[in-house]
Amino acid sequence: MQHIPGQVDTMENTSALQQRLLDAPVKSFAPSTRRVPDLKGREEQKEDAAASAEDAAESFAVKAENKRVFPSIFLNTQPKSGSVFLFKSLTAGLGLRFTRIGTTGYPETLIEIEQIRAFKQGGAISQLHIDANPINLLFLCINLDKMLLHIRDPRNSMISWLHYMDHINETCPQVGESPQYLPYIGTCWTSATFEEKFERCVSFFYKESIAWLQQWFDAMRVDFSRPYVARDKKGRKPGCNAKVFTLNSRDIQQGHPKFADCRPCEVQVLLTTHEDLVHAGEAAFLDAILDFYGIGKGEFTKPEMKRDMTNHIRTGRTDTWKHELTPAQQETVNALLPQAWRTCFGWD
Repeated sequence: MQHIPGQVDTMENTSALQQRLLDAPVKSFAPSTRRVPDLKGREEQKEDAAASAEDAAESFAVKAENKRVFPSIFLNTQPKSGSVFLFKSLTAGLGLRFTRIGTTGYPETLIEIEQIRAFKQGGAISQLHIDANPINLLFLCINLDKMLLHIRDPRNSMISWLHYMDHINETCPQVGESPQYLPYIGTCWTSATFEEKFERCVSFFYKESIAWLQQWFDAMRVDFSRPYVARDKKGRKPGCNAKVFTLNSRDIQQGHPKFADCRPCEVQVLLTTHEDLVHAGEAAFLDAILDFYGIGKGEFTKPEMKRDMTNHIRTGRTDTWKHELTPAQQETVNALLPQAWRTCFGWD
């Protein structure tokens, strides 16, 4: 399928493969120089023109004139929403270090206290699919001032997941040892038709994604009567529609007596969508994130990325489900997706 400029689709996960993301090629700044000892104990200079995101971050940190420590950025993303693009862009562009602050998996994960303590000191980035259970929400309120929640029309994220599972079965089927992949790995998947894969994804990934989103919408008290997508007089969607919500510990404590003694605290949440990334463009989208974190545009150098599976990019369309699903399949997914969401976020 032909790539459409300005559109990004991703093939990402936050399982044990997350560390591999740091090793994927990212063209940025200048070739890094490493000193690699050979078998005889000598050291030789080695040019690495395709520096990883980690190398790019180190290069940027050394060369940047501004030595201030940037605030740590937590990217909490719905799977298949553009996670790898955001993670790599901000990691390399700001020289941030990767720090995992929770367990991997989807749809259920937990924040880990030791990791988040180090993370909140600054200069770090973490990207996970944290669900909005009360413990996670309180952890976030207590430890962070800001975070980003990035989402996507679940119908498109499901199609992306289906194709990603095809890719995983071809390249690294060993991830089947992770519970989140069990329904999609092995002959039960590779011998299945598209229709059978669709049914499996609807039964698990799609329904899980809707439940995951519902948790976050409830926690942030999203008012669906107020459209998220702004339009001008001609019906166009100008700029980035990112909006800030507040998670408050007092709201979380209601109905959970166990947490009654938690001190009052809150975290600001920037809600962004994959559709914004496509329609507003990468530059405007990233600018909105930088503004939210109080980072100047001149402090960020956007890395170049290949539009291929190296960076989990497939087609970048916002209407994939309309093209790849039959009318009957479209009816199935539409029936499960609340109309209020579709209207609020412009997903129709």
